[in-house]
Amino acid sequence: MSQTTEPTFGDLASAYIDTANAQAKTSDSALVSAALSHAAARFTVHVAAGNALDATQFAANRKVFMQDALKHYADYLEHHYAEYVDQFARNTGRE
Repeated sequence: MSQTTEPTFGDLASAYIDTANAQAKTSDSALVSAALSHAAARFTVHVAAGNALDATQFAANRKVFMQDALKHYADYLEHHYAEYVDQFARNTGRE
């Protein structure tokens, strides 16, 4: 009997990055980045709505949800920015 394995966080993130990199070959990378950020925000809100008991709870959780989501995004940005500072030449091919 075959067993399926759920993708890891890293696998899922890499798949989105691969898609963005492919799109950036034919579209402006800033446009691809903006589209990816928009899609991530929209899907994150979709998941939050799906997890709410009802519209009242969803509306009431807005401030806490926004604070948490923005904190996570800021943490990701800080981590990856620091990584690019340390490995700029490797990641960009430039000094």
